[in-house]
Amino acid sequence: MLAGIALSGVLSAIYVHGGHAWVLGLVMLVPWLCTMDTRPTLPGALMSAWLMSVAFTAAAFWWFGLAIGDYTRVGGSIGLAVLLLLAPVFQPQFLAFSLVRHLAGKRHGPAVRALAAAAAWVGAEWALPKVLGDTLGYGLYPSAVMRQFADLGGSAGLTVLLLLANEGFALAWARRAGGWRKVSKPMIYAALVPGVIAAYGFLRWPCTPRRPVKRCGSGWCSPIWSITSSADANPAPKRWCAKFSTRISR
Repeated sequence: MLAGIALSGVLSAIYVHGGHAWVLGLVMLVPWLCTMDTRPTLPGALMSAWLMSVAFTAAAFWWFGLAIGDYTRVGGSIGLAVLLLLAPVFQPQFLAFSLVRHLAGKRHGPAVRALAAAAAWVGAEWALPKVLGDTLGYGLYPSAVMRQFADLGGSAGLTVLLLLANEGFALAWARRAGGWRKVSKPMIYAALVPGVIAAYGFLRWPCTPRRPVKRCGSGWCSPIWSITSSADANPAPKRWCAKFSTRISR
């Protein structure tokens, strides 16, 4: 169990670093989910969630613990220790996710279990106070194509899709001993997640304002171009966007 949680923690640390690491959002929780399936009891599931909240907090928000220690003048190490001790409060969605996933898994199949757990995750993030208001979907921001899907479901929608992809890949890994027939179905469903997000992103991309980075004085800046100015520079997207907007309005 500890090895799976540690591996998910490492993947989380890389994921939150940004850049091309956004792709890890599709698999970062797979090692943890696989270990949860080996802990069939409710106490085991909650213990796994508690340890994962600590690992995720240490991987993604270690700097916040140091900041707390520096601000309160108790030292960075003490601030980080307090943050890790309160990790289940700082990241309560892990406990909600594991609890609902365990209960749903007793009466329903993997699909309902995954949907219920993902709903519990975003529901906890919405209902319970979070200091930084973070969510997994923010990690897709470095991809200009993938982040376009936030038009439809916001950051919470992206988080749900990432969780479903992780569930699909975890289920495929758990069924690997059954051969390709057992693995293919969850793999296809998991692969559909980035496929759907990317398809909408490419569809939406021509209508998106461009944000070129250029040199401004002594530093770098990223001016926001309006849709009008960017479309004027390239008439094709302008005509396409007008047609696309007309179809939506109808």
